[in-house]
Amino acid sequence: MAQASSAQGVSCLVCRSRKVKCDGSIPSCQNCETLGVDCPGYNVAAGTKSRLEGATLETVYRASGVEKRRVGSCEACRKAKGRCDKARPACSRCLQRSLACRYPQRQRPSATSRSNVSEESPRSDEPRPDVADISPGTAFDPRSSMSPLEPSARLQNRPLPWDVQTLKTLTGIYFNRVATLRCLDFLHKPSFNHSLDKGSLVEDYGEAILYAMGAHGLRIRELEGSSNLNTRPDTSNVPGKIWAEESQALTLVLLCEFALHTGQDALAFMLCGCCHSAARLLALDRPTPPSNSGEVSEDNILIEARRRVLWSCFILDSIVGSGVNENLRWRDGAPQIPLPSSDQSFLSQASNTEAPLFLPRNSDSFPSGEELQRYNLRSNLIYLMSMRTRVLRLIRTNPDSVDISNIQSPFMQTLDALEAWNNSISSQLQLTEFSIYVHKELNTLESLFYLHLSYHILVCDLTRISIPGFAFPLAAAFRAAPQAFISHCQDVCRHHAAQVSRILKMMEQHLNFLFAESTTYAATYEATKIMIVYAASLSGNEHDTRMGLKEDVMFNMKVLSDQTRGSLPKRACRALTRLLDRFGFNDIVDNGRATPPSRTGDDAGEVSGPPEALYLSDLAPFRRAYDDVNQNQNRRESAAGSFASSSRKLTQDANVLRPWNQQLAQPLGSSAMPGNEVTSVGDWTQAAGDMSNEITWDLFSLPDWVFEQHEMDFGA
Repeated sequence: MAQASSAQGVSCLVCRSRKVKCDGSIPSCQNCETLGVDCPGYNVAAGTKSRLEGATLETVYRASGVEKRRVGSCEACRKAKGRCDKARPACSRCLQRSLACRYPQRQRPSATSRSNVSEESPRSDEPRPDVADISPGTAFDPRSSMSPLEPSARLQNRPLPWDVQTLKTLTGIYFNRVATLRCLDFLHKPSFNHSLDKGSLVEDYGEAILYAMGAHGLRIRELEGSSNLNTRPDTSNVPGKIWAEESQALTLVLLCEFALHTGQDALAFMLCGCCHSAARLLALDRPTPPSNSGEVSEDNILIEARRRVLWSCFILDSIVGSGVNENLRWRDGAPQIPLPSSDQSFLSQASNTEAPLFLPRNSDSFPSGEELQRYNLRSNLIYLMSMRTRVLRLIRTNPDSVDISNIQSPFMQTLDALEAWNNSISSQLQLTEFSIYVHKELNTLESLFYLHLSYHILVCDLTRISIPGFAFPLAAAFRAAPQAFISHCQDVCRHHAAQVSRILKMMEQHLNFLFAESTTYAATYEATKIMIVYAASLSGNEHDTRMGLKEDVMFNMKVLSDQTRGSLPKRACRALTRLLDRFGFNDIVDNGRATPPSRTGDDAGEVSGPPEALYLSDLAPFRRAYDDVNQNQNRRESAAGSFASSSRKLTQDANVLRPWNQQLAQPLGSSAMPGNEVTSVGDWTQAAGDMSNEITWDLFSLPDWVFEQHEMDFGA
């Protein structure tokens, strides 16, 4: 009778091996049912011992299709005597229960030392854990990862902090500070947070996307935490870099973004190509066909997410390609899929009865004013990025038979289209004092600044060819243009460059960290360079304009020199200091307490890059990537794409036309000149041409040792 319900006093093989109490239920004990294995049963005969030796536990687990828990389970599962799948960095059981998942640092040598293994410190001859890496379950301290570390030590511990609070912190930073830029918000935040709260993030999204989001979140958090620190951390240890390396193909877009932000330009260039290939393979650039019932066949969240992934790839292509046909993937036009819906529609999944919006397919067509009014924040950014590609391709073309000042010329049509965008943008997206505080509440303020910064620098990219020294192929068309038209284009370029400083001042007031978006560095550099060259062309009776430009130059160089992480801001500021010295602005150099390096006789160059460099600035991702993989070759032979032209800025109306034939306050032939000495415009044009390489090409090509003894402090 007793044997019909339970095997009294006898434990099954599985329970005996696990050293747990067996309830003896027949035909299967409760413990085996919990584990998901077939209970081997009970045998009280004399052959029990031989059966234990013959029918191993491996056979029992294998027959049930369940992996046996082995030595190496996490501490939480071992303590609870639960089944641990030994997944790293956190097992599924700990994730589902929001527990701190910790694995022993080393194997337990004996039974007497097992209880103390977690408290033992490693021996001196064993590698110590990296204090800057956050192991699962440990407290998160952003300052710890700022200490200089050896790369080998940093690679030893790779786990991401999987405790719920840290995940919420890092993913929250991602959604608020990263996803709002460049159409990277292709994840549905409410769905993501729901999976986070119920402990199924890994199952629903995979570890790869979590690593990439954590890398971005940690990078922003540490940048903000170190923005007020007077330190110079090791730039090789980029916050979140180790986590980004753990990501896989599912996060190509985020990895490419991370590589751009952290100076891994060669990786970014290759990943951008992978993004395009993956988008083509997954048919993201094809519209979703409607079902027979007239409704979309796929889930609305998935459809919108696919669109946003593709548009983020499109933006990356514009940034990395920089208008060079050989480097562009979408060289035949923008993808013909709808632009992203508004965040409100995406998050709430509210029905939208309006017709979807598309980018113009043809290179000579532009959206109407009514369409621009309907563009949301991300649609406007995508449109400006498509215009960026148009502009950078246009200035690399040779002049045609149409006069460049003719309203039908591609130059004027593009300039008018940019002005039409500025006049047609919705009131919610205009840069006003009220809209700044509205977008601050919506966590989209940085995106608003980036949108307007992109517009202004885009106008600068187009009109800079009117300034001597910016020797793009289309600049030859200005040789036969009316002087009034040339002066007008130069005034427009200067005006929009000055608006960069205006936006930077607003960003400094309202944002914790000024340069979280990497292309802001290059926009600041390019705008400052334009203001320096323009100020050198002013005559003595334009003192107010000259002083205003000098103040903006000083501010731009100060915010660049204040950046403590990364070498690019410092090198940009030093290059600008050298440029100031060559154009005779010694008062700015002296106020900054910077002594520019001496100039050798073979340093002369051009404003734009030479033809073999595709006329690209030295700040371009492709140029820097090319240098990374060809460090032993001459930098003049590398081709680059202008990173500065990737941002754009918003502005007011340009100044009235100014006659071009004016005297200069200072000649450019020497570094220090008397204030009353003047030179002709022809002499200045010749000098600018001689300086062109120094202005836009060779400044960043100079080796670091040239600048090592010439530190700057523009905060005085």
